[in-house]
Amino acid sequence: MYYRLMAIRKNEKRTQSELAKKLNIHRVTYGLKERQEMDFTISEAKLLGEELGVPWNELFEEI
Repeated sequence: MYYRLMAIRKNEKRTQSELAKKLNIHRVTYGLKERQEMDFTISEAKLLGEELGVPWNELFEEI
């Protein structure tokens, strides 16, 4: 299963590298988090929501 985050990110034409820079983490770490192999922190989740224009909790619904 994947988070809605990936679909939203792709729909907004944003790259993992771009969002990783916004979160001040490495792109590989971002990829692990997006694939649910690591967890995002609450502050990272809130920042992602702001960047993507979506309530942060909606990013993590599984599809």
